[in-house]
Order: sequence, then C-alpha cells, then structure tokens
Amino acid sequence: MWQHLSQGVRDIALQRFSNHNVSMSWRSARTKEAKQRSQECFAALKALPPVSLSFDPPTQARKQTMMQNVFSGWQHAVQVQATDKCFYKLHREDMRHRTSTIMADMDLAYSSRDFALFWRLARALSGKSLGPKLRQYNAAKMANPTAAGWIRYLEKPGTEGGGSAIVLDDPLMMFSWHHGCLVPESGGLPVSECAQTQKSLNLPVRT
Repeated sequence: MWQHLSQGVRDIALQRFSNHNVSMSWRSARTKEAKQRSQECFAALKALPPVSLSFDPPTQARKQTMMQNVFSGWQHAVQVQATDKCFYKLHREDMRHRTSTIMADMDLAYSSRDFALFWRLARALSGKSLGPKLRQYNAAKMANPTAAGWIRYLEKPGTEGGGSAIVLDDPLMMFSWHHGCLVPESGGLPVSECAQTQKSLNLPVRT
C-alpha cells in the first residue's frame, strides 16, 4: 500500500516540479542556430595548429606555408567575430521580445488582480540580482530619459505615475557653497532671511 501511495505521489511530483530546462526557452530557433554556428567556428579556430615563425632554413616553401597558416587563422577569426555579432544581435531581439511579452502578461495579471502571478512575472523581469535564499534574477533594464521627457512623465496624473513637485529656484539659488557651508549671495535675499532659510533647511551656517 505504501509503495503504491509513494509511487503515485512521486509521479505527480515529477510532472509538477520537474525541471524542463525552461531557463532559455525564450530563445528563438534562429538564435539557437546562430549560437551553435558561433561555437563551431570558435572550436575550429582553437583546433588550428600553431603558426611557426621560424625560417630556418629560410626557404620559399616555409614562407609560403607560414603565410597560408596565418591567412587561415585570420579567416577563422573573422568567422568567429561575424557569427558572434549575428548571435548577439538575435539575442538582443529575443530579450526585447521576452521583456515586452512579460510586461503584457503583467498588465493582464494586474487587471485580473492575480498578484501572485504578477509577482512571479516581476521577478522574471527583474534579472540577475540576488533574491531570497541567494536566488539569481536578471538585472532590470534602466531607462535614461531626457529632461523634457522626464518632466512630461511627472506631469501625468498620479494614477499614471506622475507626481506633484515645486521648483525650489528661490531661495536656494541665493546661496553658494563656500568652505563647506552655504553662504548668502550678495544682492540676494536679506541676510536675516537667508539665515532663517538655512536654519529651516538644517544647513550648516557659516559664522
């Protein structure tokens, strides 16, 4: 009885928790093929015999053999570089497609209030940073918006990611950094108001 129960639980567990090597399942067939070609070209380059630069005796046949070996090595090196470039181009395309797919799935999970799925997708998108129990995740992609683009983003409603802020161009612009302290600029605010501003902002005051 126990053996049958144990075998049944084991079969269910294997179907549920087996590792099907899904870590690279997002790679397309053409990317995998390009990776294979790159590895084959690199293996062919490593298999080349070393080039001898010895001309003892300095015969024409030795010089010709050496030039042929150098040219063959150069050809293989160019092939490795070309296949690597092709692979990484396709790899970046797959990564962009994977990211957009995960983000679309996150939107659906959020709209359906499936926060468990939303969390798993966010973890898959976050990259290779350390998570709980030293789990590895990918690094999140960073954006570098322009100043105008960032201002337009902040002007959106709060529900869309925007925010409310006040530009502090006065009175902070009335100060300059001098010997480790902010001191009032001449011609700016009165000294008493500048000192009060320094105190309210908890800034070091020059005495």
